[in-house]
Amino acid sequence: MITTHGIFRRLLGRRRVDDINTNLGAPVIIGGTGGSGTRIFAQTCISAGYFMGTNHNGALDALDFVDFNDRWGNAYLKRDETPLSNRNQRRMTHDFERRMRRHLVGIEPTQTRWGWKNPRSMLVLPFLAQQFSQMRFIHVVRDGRDMAYSGNQRQLRLHGIQVYVDQMQGLTESEQSIVSWCRTNLDVAAFGQDHLASRYLRVRFEDICDRPADTIGTILEFIEAPGADPSDLVGQVKRPDSIGRWQGHPDDEVRHLHELGREALEAFGYLNPT
Repeated sequence: MITTHGIFRRLLGRRRVDDINTNLGAPVIIGGTGGSGTRIFAQTCISAGYFMGTNHNGALDALDFVDFNDRWGNAYLKRDETPLSNRNQRRMTHDFERRMRRHLVGIEPTQTRWGWKNPRSMLVLPFLAQQFSQMRFIHVVRDGRDMAYSGNQRQLRLHGIQVYVDQMQGLTESEQSIVSWCRTNLDVAAFGQDHLASRYLRVRFEDICDRPADTIGTILEFIEAPGADPSDLVGQVKRPDSIGRWQGHPDDEVRHLHELGREALEAFGYLNPT
């Protein structure tokens, strides 16, 4: 039997993700388009007793993975077009393990439930699934029309216009935003449904705002903490005025957004199929 101190030497030493899988088990990971309201999802996990890291910002993003996503996000997204070399695959895995060790600093010796929230984790979801064969992934989706008019376009600028460059030609920023939102979220949904199955949960931000008790209950079931009390969390959910902000923009602009993002808007229930 591995002692508590032995586990920590293995977790925080120069060890592979395999050791973390063996000694801690698989994580719960939360991702989505930046600015889509993922904070309450991380807070739900924390309230249910999950260690979600200690190095995070006010939105509870795990900051230990920021540089990893900066460095590997685009290369990984472009892997079909330009495959990663064996050397870069090894470097990516080593870099991830280094970030993971940082993230786990501060975890209590008795802690077995853990994970992290970083919206851009969705960009490398297949890679994460390779590292953690039993991981659970919460995919947060918010209406792409609202996201198109969000002031937070960091994910678009870092990744969208780099990866979907051919589709971005001649488009405004809001149009580029919905193209990136559409392609990225559809890819994540397809991978989650096909490869993670019951370990994949997609939740619309609008649903947690409109039905907080039911939606938080669903999340608690998914992370295997159905006995947790969601009442305090429900009181923290506030429906922001920014929901539906796309309706304040000119009809011709919105019509074009519908055309560009129709596939995902319909798939996620924001438009009725035509």
